[in-house]
Parts: sequence; structure tokens; C-alpha cells
Amino acid sequence: MRKNLLLIITLALLFVSCSSIGSLAGFEDQGLPSWVRNPRVRRGRIAYVCEGSGTSEEEARINALSSVLYEIGDDVGRDAYSLYFRELESSGEVEDLDGSIRETYTREYRGGRFSCYVLFDMSETSLLSLRTPDLLVLLEAEEDVRNLLDEARSYYMENRDVDAISSALSALSISIEHELDEPEISPEGILSTLIYYTEPLEIRVRQFDGGIDASVSVMRNRGLLSPRVRYAPLNISYLIRTPEGEIISEDMDFNTADEGSYDYVNTNPYALRSGEANLSFNLDETLIEAVKEIAGEDFLLPFTSLLEEKSISYSYDEREEDETAPYTILVAEYDENGAFRDSHVALDELNATLSSSDRLIVAERGYGDSDAQIISEFAATSSPERYIVIMRLGVSDSVSLPGGRYLVNVGTTMSIYDTEGGENSLIYSDSYTSAVGDGMSYEEARRDAFRDGGRLLANVLLMEF
Repeated sequence: MRKNLLLIITLALLFVSCSSIGSLAGFEDQGLPSWVRNPRVRRGRIAYVCEGSGTSEEEARINALSSVLYEIGDDVGRDAYSLYFRELESSGEVEDLDGSIRETYTREYRGGRFSCYVLFDMSETSLLSLRTPDLLVLLEAEEDVRNLLDEARSYYMENRDVDAISSALSALSISIEHELDEPEISPEGILSTLIYYTEPLEIRVRQFDGGIDASVSVMRNRGLLSPRVRYAPLNISYLIRTPEGEIISEDMDFNTADEGSYDYVNTNPYALRSGEANLSFNLDETLIEAVKEIAGEDFLLPFTSLLEEKSISYSYDEREEDETAPYTILVAEYDENGAFRDSHVALDELNATLSSSDRLIVAERGYGDSDAQIISEFAATSSPERYIVIMRLGVSDSVSLPGGRYLVNVGTTMSIYDTEGGENSLIYSDSYTSAVGDGMSYEEARRDAFRDGGRLLANVLLMEF
């Protein structure tokens, strides 16, 4: 709550009331002078019309004068009563304020009660010059908050609801920091505004052919029109497989632009072919965390929980081509002398990696010292698909380390043949980064290297096919 910046004598306040020009509706106009409700002042002057009550005319007058100084003190952030009461009471003037009592009216009521009305006229320049630094900071904060809330309302009228939320969040941060307490600009009032802007929002998705690509829009489900929300900042996240085989989350920011919609087209070649895409509003997390730090997480929970509820997910599957892709994949291992190894360490690791992915690919064992022999051996017992992918792994070198450990490097290559291209024509060939294994024995290090090579080639398949 906003802290009072001046000392107020509580008992005196029971008998006084005051209004500056433009805020005089509280006075009843029953035989009172016209200046009570409609004071006239020259340009550059300010009028305070105040009332005091008491059991005597003098007490009523004293309380009316006190009310003038309490009101001025609130406007300048100083204890004007302590500074100026004696001067005002004795002379009817305050030199520092370039002000004086211009009008006085006293009325007696039944029961021996009196009311005194006074009009104090002062210089606006003097008022502004007396304002304390703390009050100036507070007034600036109030102005900033009101401007931000006005900006939020303008955004809302332009169907830019999420921008309105961002402006209101900025206003909330300032309001909390300066403990503003006027209802409209108080933290509680602004939180209600945030919820009002957020409640009707809905993210909608129309997928293209069941894939990750989709048309995304945001609607305001309030009233008859339910307009699209323009320039709504959104974030889409999904899983990818890195060249190293690690599955991690990837995301991209975009907004719904002037039309209130955005056609998302995935351009990341590492995205999983099937999975789930998540869409959420992309607000400034730094600002949200700053508000939480000042006000506490529980204060903002009604808003953050509501915002989280607005996030949506949709499933996609782009594996149809893979299920019928005409590929036969054969894996062969070779020792340090280049001779064929009757081993399937790399194949087992390759298929284990493939089986944990979203791709329907299975490799088989290849036999032979050359690609031609591998193709011939396979064709003798099975019917290969049109394209044959041959993945070869061979020991390239090894190192004996101090302490009895070994390092083994295994080179990897991939070749693709088109069986309908005439003489099993080669259409693609490439070498990949060597796989490395280590162990307490040469055999252990070599097995580790072939396993690493199997994982490497599995990730090549997942990215290339």
C-alpha cells in the first residue's frame, strides 16, 4: 500500500474536510456561498476550499485552517501543518506558498455545532517547488502506470490483446514497486485487468496433412465477434535429434501478424518425424519473474496459471514415406587389417538407437569384403529394395595409454546404390567422423568403438532419410 508521506494529527482529522478546485462535489449547496462549490482563481493559482467543525467558531476555524495544510501537505509530500500552521493561523497568509485566506464563511447548527469554510489561494509554482523528491518519484510512477494502462486499452481496442497484457504487466511491476493504492492503479486492480485480458484468449491450430506444419491463430472468445488477435507473440517447441544422437527440445518464436494468423512451416531438418508440438504465449519472462520477486509468486499465480492453461499441444506424424521407402540397409564390420569381421556389435547398437526413435527403419547384417560382394550375398537369400545402403565400419588405428588403457578409432562410411540404375550404380558415398572407444583391453576398446560407430551411423540415417 502507498505510504503516507506526512504526519497527520488523527484527532484533528475527525473535524476537518477539504477539496481543491475540481473536487468539490462533497459540499452540499444549502445556502453556502458560491465560492464553496465554484471557487474562481487566476491562471497559475490553486484554490483549496476546506471545512472545519467544532463546538465554537474558533475551534471550527482552527480545524478548517488545519485541513488546508493537511491537503497541501499531501500534495507536496511534506508536513505542511507543522511548518506553516502558526503563520497561517496568526496572519491568514503563508509566505513560502505565496498564499492567503481569501474567503471565510461560518455557520452555526442546532446543538451548538459550528462549521467554518475557508478558501485558500496559493501559487501553483510554489506548490510544485515544495514537492519532495519522494513525492515526485511517486507521482512519476503513478503517471507511468496510468500511461501504460492507457496503452494497454489502446492495444485491446486494436485487437492486440497480448500486447495489452505486456503493457499491463509493466504497469503492475511499477505499481508493486511503489506500493500504489488507488484502486485502478493498485497491484490488485491491475491483476484483475490482466485476468480480464487473458481469460478469453484461445490458440487455434489447423494442421497441414497431419504434419508439424500448421496455420496458427489466436482468438478472443468474448462477445459476438470473437475477433482474431493481431501480433500475438507465440512460441512453438518440439523435439529434435542432434547429429550426436541426443534428443533435445527446440523452439521458435513468431507472431500472428496483422492478419491474426501465421502459417508455421518447419525448416529444422533434425525435427523428429512424429511427436508433439507445443504452442504457448511468448511473454517477457524476465518481467514476470521480476513481478514475482517483488510481490511473491502467489500474488501472480491467478494470472500465470491462467496463461499456462492457454497453451496447447498437437500431435503430428510425418512417417508415411518412411514406412514404404524402398531401402535395404546393410552393415558390415572390418578389423585393423581391413578384413571382414564376423561381428554385429555396430549393427546391434545401430538398431537399438533406431528403435528408440520415431522412425520405422531397421538395418540388416552385411557379409563381404567389398560393396559388390555384400550386395551379391544379400541378393542370394533375400529380395533387396531398389536402393541399397551399405554402411561399413573399420578399425583405423589404436593407441596404448599409460595405466593399461587403450583407445581405438573406427572409421565409418555410407554408400547408396540404385539397383535399377544399371550395374548397381553408385549414387552416393561419404565418410563420417571416426568413432572412438576406450577400455582396459584392446578388445574392450574396439567393442566400444564399434558401438559408438553404430550410434553415429544410426543418427546419419535418421537425419538423411
